[in-house]
Parts: sequence; structure tokens; C-alpha cells
Amino acid sequence: AHGYRVGKLTEIAPGLDTGMIGVSDVCLLGLNINKGQEIQLRLRTSDLLGVRPYWLIKKTLVHELCHNVHGDHDAKFWGLFSELMKEADSRDWTKAGG
Repeated sequence: AHGYRVGKLTEIAPGLDTGMIGVSDVCLLGLNINKGQEIQLRLRTSDLLGVRPYWLIKKTLVHELCHNVHGDHDAKFWGLFSELMKEADSRDWTKAGG
């Protein structure tokens, strides 16, 4: 266990203020506020008709958890991201094969 703590996990609602796929130049998929006090994830598609793919939500969550340790997207951040993604993939129930 890494000991990461998240005070609140919330959804980023699709909207022009946070970006929309096919409309905006940038689409915010996740946000970590105050090193895990709150993590926000974009779960729904921009048209509100579906949910983003599991793999993308998982990757975004791991990315935001890395911000609990490293604020900048530097080499240490990406090293931790790579380590945590490998761990998350090794425990992924969708890859268990049955």
C-alpha cells in the first residue's frame, strides 16, 4: 500500500469551461486539488450519452494520484506514473481472463 489519501472523489461535468472533445482545444480529464484533498475525474462523454472507457478513467485516476506526490510533470512524476500504471494493470480485473 502506498498510503495515498483522497479526501473527496468527484466528477467533472462536461462543459465548455473544462473543455469538450471536438469543440475545445483542450479537454480536462482530471484534476487534483491540494495533493489529494479532492480529485475530480471526467467520467461522462462530452455529449452526456455515455461513460468514458474504463482504461481512460483508470489512467486519469493514476495520473491524478501521482500529483499527491509530485506537482510538476517532471521525470519523477512520470517515473511514478509508470510504476503505478504497471501495478494497476497487474491488478486489473478486466484483464484477469475469466
